[in-house]
Amino acid sequence: MAAIDPVKAAKRYKAELCQFYLDLKSWKKFQSAFPLSWQKLKFDAASKAHVPNERGIYVFVVEAERLGLPPHGYICYVGIAGKQKGGTLRKRYANYLREAKDAGGRPAVVFMLNNFKDDLFFHFVAIPDAAIDLEVIESSFINSVAPPVNKGGFQGELSMGKKAAF
Repeated sequence: MAAIDPVKAAKRYKAELCQFYLDLKSWKKFQSAFPLSWQKLKFDAASKAHVPNERGIYVFVVEAERLGLPPHGYICYVGIAGKQKGGTLRKRYANYLREAKDAGGRPAVVFMLNNFKDDLFFHFVAIPDAAIDLEVIESSFINSVAPPVNKGGFQGELSMGKKAAF
């Protein structure tokens, strides 16, 4: 067996290293006044037709499927669609399909969409009731899970910690 170059191995490992925040106490604090019944689609152009033309919340998750491993995944990004009048989950989904091709887009989002494209899933909940404040749900979710691709929406100690960390 050939010797393994530790420098090359370390560089490869570091190139694939993604940091995440894991605070189960925060996860358990997540609350939503609206029952969240998630639907899941593989993130690709063919799935767009299955995304509803309604407002709601969505999450991008990297998941290892069909690999013989136990079910697992990682929430990378949380967002809402319908904050502005006329906004829908389908329109937001289409925006992400375009952003994946835009090198001038948000760097972390473009990286997520392209680097994990074979294993990226779009989870969503349609929330047609305009009385439900999507931003409250989004904020609670972001501050419970601390998805690494989200850059804003963090509050309190988490916000300060994320800004101070390097």
